[in-house]
Amino acid sequence: MASLPSILGGLDPTSDRAVFRQIADQLREAIDRGRFKEGEKLPSEAELVEHYGVSRMTVRNSFSILQGEGLVHAEHGRGVFVRPRPPVRRLASDRFARRHREQGKSAFIVEADAAGSHPTVDSLEVKEEKAGQDISTRLGSVRRVLARRRRYLLDGRPVE
Repeated sequence: MASLPSILGGLDPTSDRAVFRQIADQLREAIDRGRFKEGEKLPSEAELVEHYGVSRMTVRNSFSILQGEGLVHAEHGRGVFVRPRPPVRRLASDRFARRHREQGKSAFIVEADAAGSHPTVDSLEVKEEKAGQDISTRLGSVRRVLARRRRYLLDGRPVE
């Protein structure tokens, strides 16, 4: 594994964002960019404590956020590992059919019903925020965007 400073950045002391959230953001980005692969062990609590100069509880709170998002799982005595992402299977050929929309069913609910699963959405956030560099470039140098985040679960397990 590459050194932590080359994989993870430092904390921004001027940020209004809580330190444990900044750490979770950096770990999430590293996972999304493939710096930590599926099934790979993340740096230990001790390594992250040393890298960021924070308490063990701060690191644990960061891991807790990522576990809640379904990105990682902890194995007692072994560490925290990147969770394999389940393949997205489109089971319902008519998932966008008008009759489903008229019944108030989203494509996710239609697919879950077809699979015999219990679908839920346990977090929904819509807010205006600063556009990241890649988004700003794609949209023509915009500064602010409206971001929507949802977490979908099937049978209580995060899937999207």
